[in-house]
Amino acid sequence: MSQNRAERKILILLLEWILTFFRWRTHASLPVKLLSESFLFPKHLHDGRAQISLSFIAGMSNLLGGLEVAYEHYRGSYGQRIMYSPVILSSLACGACLWAVVNKCVARTLMPAISSMLLIDGILGFFFHILAALPFSQSGRCRLRFQNR
Repeated sequence: MSQNRAERKILILLLEWILTFFRWRTHASLPVKLLSESFLFPKHLHDGRAQISLSFIAGMSNLLGGLEVAYEHYRGSYGQRIMYSPVILSSLACGACLWAVVNKCVARTLMPAISSMLLIDGILGFFFHILAALPFSQSGRCRLRFQNR
């Protein structure tokens, strides 16, 4: 009886090996396809197709980032006028990136200019948020106390 079980296990292992071998053989062309597509990327880069897709992705991320900033500043009730600047600049950047999909001149001129303005605005916003989180006394001095622990 134990010899019968051993034969069954060997038969099952043999069948599994045969199935994996044929499964590998049917997908053997997959690495060839991946390699040929990876060699096509420099051609896409040279033709400008990669820039088009990247500008579309940048436009969509600017849209989502602008919506998130608009919602968070709405929760802060737009207490200061400077809170409108990232919303406006991100919508301009979204428009410029989507326009760059169809116009290469915009991709070279307008998109980098608006993106750099958005970057500067983000740095300023970072410092404004740091200043808003600091506790100030009535005399205008910062009341942070550092303790050695």
